[in-house]
Amino acid sequence: MTPLYLVIFFAIVVIFIVVYYVGGTAKSKNIPPHLMPEYHYSCLYNALVLMAAPSEYLESLSGPGFHPVAELESEFMIGVEKSMLLNNIKNGFINEEQLHKIIQLKHNVGKIESELWNIEHIKTHAKWHQVRTEAESILNMIGEKRRTYDNRFVNTITV
Repeated sequence: MTPLYLVIFFAIVVIFIVVYYVGGTAKSKNIPPHLMPEYHYSCLYNALVLMAAPSEYLESLSGPGFHPVAELESEFMIGVEKSMLLNNIKNGFINEEQLHKIIQLKHNVGKIESELWNIEHIKTHAKWHQVRTEAESILNMIGEKRRTYDNRFVNTITV
């Protein structure tokens, strides 16, 4: 008999693959051109909000299609991707100074060892505390008051 944790792990992987490939890019989501700037900003915003979020908030988002640690990683990778950042500069959502802070955060997140990418370490480890502090600072710098996940451009697939 297969251990339950393996079944859960593979279910999460399948859901992630379906959401990633079916959800796809903004173009495949049929986002109208006039909403593209908002879409690009929401990707950056979600990346920062999840990085700034206390672990309790991340856990509260958990559900069949949302694994907090996987979403934290994937949203961050998408939100701070070079073309996404350039679009946010072009559209006036961030400036050069803020861009440098975001790149520094990206660098610091990249230095977090893989064994620290779990909810327990996110709760307690000093590296994660520093990341939350940096992300919160950037959200304040860009004048963002909200601190909740923006799901306007999320495709939800029910199974």
